[in-house]
Amino acid sequence: MTAPLQPPLSGYDERWREHNTERRALILRAAAQLVEQAPSGADISVQQIADRAGVAKSVMYRQFKGKEDLERTLRRFVLDELTAELEADLDISTGSLKAILSRTITTAAGWMSEHPRLVELLRAGPTDDTTAPDAMAELKQRIVVRSLDTIDAIAAAVGADSHTFTTIPFVVVTMVEATLTSWIREETAMTIRSRDEIVEALTDITWFVLDGASRAIGFNVDPDQELTAVIDALSRTHAP
Repeated sequence: MTAPLQPPLSGYDERWREHNTERRALILRAAAQLVEQAPSGADISVQQIADRAGVAKSVMYRQFKGKEDLERTLRRFVLDELTAELEADLDISTGSLKAILSRTITTAAGWMSEHPRLVELLRAGPTDDTTAPDAMAELKQRIVVRSLDTIDAIAAAVGADSHTFTTIPFVVVTMVEATLTSWIREETAMTIRSRDEIVEALTDITWFVLDGASRAIGFNVDPDQELTAVIDALSRTHAP
């Protein structure tokens, strides 16, 4: 049975929904700012967030079911913003393959090193709409899925089987996240490297993996040529 159509929102209802959305975003941004400014592991009260956002504490409880709901929603808010940045970097319409890899890893390295408290927040628990154990795991899942979709689209365009690449996004994303974490925490010999050196090393390693997989199915890819041009040339050479 077809679900009944919902009546359109009145002008008042639409304005109220926009106001509510804006207020919710204001609260979440205030909470994120407090997390960044607080010492590691510090407890931030609902009242502190309300004061920073410039709203009454009662408004907080109308927006969120409780502190746990607020924390989960905050993780999703932070996660969505970071995901948007990374997905913009992964856009294959501009840049060579190496440039795309480098700018994406640069964003990840910069964000993780410049926002250590938000990284802790993402690792501390899940968002409000996922089965992932924590928000950092959800981030990796999102990037893996986005990368697989891109690989499938490229494979279809050039007439290749994407099966060879199936595990590569998970391996690469896990490697990059673990390496950057060790570098930031100064746990390994990686600490002697600058951010640029870490990004360059991870970009090269990722390229080596992709190059090996490409050669295994008979494709030679120039990592420094515009990727759209590479795809176009391969599609004319290999596609049926």
